Amino acid sequence: MPATSVDVPRKQNPLPPRVKKSDVKSKVTMTPDLDTELQPGEEKSKPQRPSPPEKHPGEEKSKGQRPSPPEKSDTKETDQVFDKDEEKNLKQFDFYHGFLPREDLYILVKYVGDYLLRVSEVDNDPTKIRREIILSVSIEHERKKGKEVKEVKEKENDMVTAISASPPKRNKGKLKNVIVRRRSNKYLVETNRLFDTLKDLMMYYQNHYGRLKKFKFTLTNPIKQQPWEFLHSDVKQGTLLGQGAFGEVRAGTLKLKTGENVDVAIKVTKGSSDLCKAKIKEMMKEARLMRNFQHKNIVRIYGVAVDEQPLYIILELVTGGALNTFLKANAGKVGVMDKTAMCLGAARGAEYLHLHHCMHRDLAARNCLITRDRIVKISDFGLSRMGTQYQLRTSMRLPIKWLAPETISTFLFSLKTDVFSFGVVVYEIFSDGGEPWQGKTNAEVKACVTNGRYLALPECVPEALQTFIYERVFVMDPAERADMTEVVKEFEQFLIDNAPAENVWWWRPRRKVQRRKKESAIRSVMASLKFSQK
Repeated sequence: MPATSVDVPRKQNPLPPRVKKSDVKSKVTMTPDLDTELQPGEEKSKPQRPSPPEKHPGEEKSKGQRPSPPEKSDTKETDQVFDKDEEKNLKQFDFYHGFLPREDLYILVKYVGDYLLRVSEVDNDPTKIRREIILSVSIEHERKKGKEVKEVKEKENDMVTAISASPPKRNKGKLKNVIVRRRSNKYLVETNRLFDTLKDLMMYYQNHYGRLKKFKFTLTNPIKQQPWEFLHSDVKQGTLLGQGAFGEVRAGTLKLKTGENVDVAIKVTKGSSDLCKAKIKEMMKEARLMRNFQHKNIVRIYGVAVDEQPLYIILELVTGGALNTFLKANAGKVGVMDKTAMCLGAARGAEYLHLHHCMHRDLAARNCLITRDRIVKISDFGLSRMGTQYQLRTSMRLPIKWLAPETISTFLFSLKTDVFSFGVVVYEIFSDGGEPWQGKTNAEVKACVTNGRYLALPECVPEALQTFIYERVFVMDPAERADMTEVVKEFEQFLIDNAPAENVWWWRPRRKVQRRKKESAIRSVMASLKFSQK
């Protein structure tokens, strides 16, 4: 049942009684701001130093700070336990976003007074607090006396945007993450102000400023759950489709915001135990990237369910399965023109990504899905990056047999390296899902590719396409390599020039099918091309 935000007039919310600092065991602390990887030309701004916390009884002594003496009390700290009752308590707020990571906050909590509640990522270290309630709020930027801030750099959707000093209608603020503590079954943000319930705390700061050591804040605009955020209760799991290192994929149904139920594929994190921060970030990063894309040849993402664990990534259900598995199961049954159309589908998907400045970095038949109507869709964006170039600086396992020569030599990825990988996908499709470089080790493949000896295409590949792949795709110099737009045009033209006398299945549009059946083959193909671009 959806919750509603609390908005109470000032008069109905009297000030809670102030308590002595000695009655409170610790000061509120700040979670550190997100450390993001800097893009070329991006400068890292100086982070604001958080106020030093007082140590709790029994905590390790920090350098240069005397720990507080233990208090004689039978009351135990309760902020180290996050039970189902606490979870239920949080779900009453429609601005509660569950385990939403900090990377997503930059596109949600942007303006001064924006705020939401969430739970911190889980840490695998059993000695640390497992979960914390976080109040994420946007505050005013600090301005030095006599000087104006000329420019503020804000990370938003993996892009750096310059903001004018002249304030807009709503001032863009600086994100702060404040821990909501629990002491003696009460909630606090400021050390001298306790609340009986979390609801009381939120009501108070909706009408009054909160003052911490380095800044003050107020809660004016609750950020409600986004269209891509779903509750676990909206998702029903079904049959197991596959398993991997990240967890498993299951078929299921999703109840959309409109009330409609749709069939979906659900990526579920492995097991039901607490997840490490890296695993949460990895899943959410892929979901964040996929939210930007909407194309016939790209697997659609409906959203995520992060209100509790395990986390879900909810995707469209592609019933045909992985492309390489489909080709192996139907070896010898798929014609040349059909395979060419599959190549074109993958090329169109990759072209769309490149036009949106996204490098897939792992194009392969295993990372493509196929529908019952034999439409190829690119999936698995775990290695994808926004931008036109990416330099790998840390060691990781890479699919050597699909890599371009410059990637093998210098670990540099670009849009053109995706083009080279697409050439290997063409090999996979025309060899009925066969493994490229069959019988050769990775070391042997490295030696061949870096010395200009490339993969030999199957003989069933049409001669015109073979010539194009050898001369424009399997090329040592990426500057001489074709881009994906040129690849798409080449495969489209081949299908137009070699269209059979009847209207073929891969060109059939969804509308006006009966009329198009009466058209000539070339007119049908051209009309379909024009339709598919809309």
